[in-house]
Amino acid sequence: MNKFEEGIGIIVVVLLTLFLFSVLGGTILFLIWEDSITAMFPKAVESGLVAAKLSWWQSVKITWICSILIKSTNTVNNNSK
Repeated sequence: MNKFEEGIGIIVVVLLTLFLFSVLGGTILFLIWEDSITAMFPKAVESGLVAAKLSWWQSVKITWICSILIKSTNTVNNNSK
């Protein structure tokens, strides 16, 4: 394999890994959101600051965004050493 094909392969593996973690994490978030978040933050839910329910797709997107933010934070911290 040449360098281009190896690079494409690495990108595909990274994207698939991100997708799988987002789907798994999003599903877990979807399952625990209604009970956990409403119990921990009842006033925020009542006032509308926090959603009382999430769709599965919203949960996956939240997990995806958080994983990107955590990854970028790790990169910044490693570069500052």
